[in-house]
Amino acid sequence: MKKQDSSTKGELDELDNKILEFLQDDSRMPFTNIAKKLNVPDTTVHFRVRKLRELGIIKKFSIIIPPETLGFHIIAWITLKVGGHIVEDISIKRLNELTEYLSKMKNVKFLANTSDNNICALILTRNEAELDQIITELNHNPDIGELSVSRINKIVKGEGFTSL
Repeated sequence: MKKQDSSTKGELDELDNKILEFLQDDSRMPFTNIAKKLNVPDTTVHFRVRKLRELGIIKKFSIIIPPETLGFHIIAWITLKVGGHIVEDISIKRLNELTEYLSKMKNVKFLANTSDNNICALILTRNEAELDQIITELNHNPDIGELSVSRINKIVKGEGFTSL
């Protein structure tokens, strides 16, 4: 009996997971190499990767460039407390508007909304003056109740978040 390909249903099986592990480690690894390591035909790897892309599990293949290589020497984690409006719907609307605004900034490399109506952003800048300019601009926004900035000295794990 032939094993059913679970990737066609949107579920990951062991083979899908192993293929993803290889690609996470090196997205340029040839499918033929992956196939040899997994002892499957290379057409199987091609088919599985195509399905994983169609399902949105693989969004893109990319590279990690250390930010300092391109002149970005300052990395900062910014947390913004949005809201405090009497009507909660207004706070949520402002949160969404501010998130949309930040998502368009070239310096913002990671952006997330938290369950307590905060916005967390990872920002890369070329120098302190550029970071100060962004912070000053954000501080002038009346919808931001609190703003905290933590400069990152060393990334221990997760360098992909700061990749350009």
